[in-house]
Amino acid sequence: MKSAPIYLTLIPLFSILCAQEPSGEVTSPVAETVTENVDAKDLFLSLAGTAADGDETVANELTTLILKSGGVSIPASLQKQGVPKNPSKAREVLAELLLSSGNQALWPAGHSWLDRSVQDESVASIERQAVILLNGSQGREKSIPQAIDLLKRAKQLPGATQAHFLLGNLASRGIGMPQDGAIALAHFRDGAKAGSIPCLVGLHQLYREGGIIEKDLEEAATLGKRASDLGSADAAYEMGIFYERFAAEESNWEEAAKWLRLASERGHSGASTRLASYHMSSKLGESDPEKSIALCRLAAEQGDAEACFMIAKFYAEGTSLPRDLVASTAWLQVAAGRGHVPAQNELGMRLTAGMGVSRNIEAAAGWFVEAAKKGFPAAMVNLGEILENGVGVEQNLAEARKLYEAAAKSNHPGGQTRLARMLARGSATGAPDPVGAAYWASRSAQIEENAKPLASQLREALSETQKGELDRRLEAAEPR
Repeated sequence: MKSAPIYLTLIPLFSILCAQEPSGEVTSPVAETVTENVDAKDLFLSLAGTAADGDETVANELTTLILKSGGVSIPASLQKQGVPKNPSKAREVLAELLLSSGNQALWPAGHSWLDRSVQDESVASIERQAVILLNGSQGREKSIPQAIDLLKRAKQLPGATQAHFLLGNLASRGIGMPQDGAIALAHFRDGAKAGSIPCLVGLHQLYREGGIIEKDLEEAATLGKRASDLGSADAAYEMGIFYERFAAEESNWEEAAKWLRLASERGHSGASTRLASYHMSSKLGESDPEKSIALCRLAAEQGDAEACFMIAKFYAEGTSLPRDLVASTAWLQVAAGRGHVPAQNELGMRLTAGMGVSRNIEAAAGWFVEAAKKGFPAAMVNLGEILENGVGVEQNLAEARKLYEAAAKSNHPGGQTRLARMLARGSATGAPDPVGAAYWASRSAQIEENAKPLASQLREALSETQKGELDRRLEAAEPR
């Protein structure tokens, strides 16, 4: 969940349904796990037996697989309410139990039971499978068309809680279907009538942003407050954004802070982090670093990766907190582990240099890979340098060139300069590409002053014909 033509801060695609793990795989939240001792084997046997319509062989095989693979957390609700007597409901519960575990060995069995539950017309399972296909998670390939078909099917069934919101979000962003405000509006309205708070928030966002529908700030405020009155932390956060960016020509920081405090009190980590930035930047009067740090720590406890990254910066800069690179790097590790892409790149750099942590190029490369996979150009360049020079890892010029090229196409000057040098030498291809080298050096020089000498040197080495080709390429690259 990433190109969004409209402003949807809090509820990006699919995030309302599931928690994002650092690995990028998506898992649905599971109810609080039991703290008392329960006979897990008997529970799994009973659940699997009911799901399998009394087939003891299937129940025994599945229970053995679960226990041998390390088991799964048992939700407190399952212990308290007992195993469902209805086979269809048991299949739904069993599928969710297996797929919600972090145990990948259980996912194939989870998908098998989820497929059967979908055939049973379980609306919860249909929506669950749609989310998996939208994300391409739990070992299944992403398929937005299949997901949309499932969501449309779920929307027609009683008890649908997520289909309206997801279809509205897809329509508002133009993902898997034409971007159409009227269709998004219809889905959100249908969901709001069915009691969906996320749909109320989606309507609030559409009306405050305008663009694909006519902007209506009064209606946006009414919808946002209505959702917040129902206890939604998300809605309170969005009202903070509303008064920060949309309600008037100038930001109303006091009113925005009021709503962010409410969201923070309700456990919204992003609100705590945003409020921390207010206090750090004097938006609410004099700067209050102590309050800002306290809010960052609260947000970190609530699971916010950005807050962890901010604390790491505070320790590195030595302004709001005592300068401590070890503490800074420790917080970077937490942020990186929670999937914060800039933190992953920065941690890779710390590991490369041995700053606040023991030098470990192999581990650094791993973090650069994580950030590069998510399209972070600086990480592509850093990983490319490691591979180009064979420092701590096996040299791979071809892969280094691919990484530089990807960063260069993202307009990263470092990637453009390094690609230019490789093309000039003929690295990875064996044959120099003087025009290509001059082209990327010239692109880099448009951004960074220190790239101009290389660009001039490579241009002067070209023939008049090659200079003409270079100029044509540069002209074609100019934004229209």
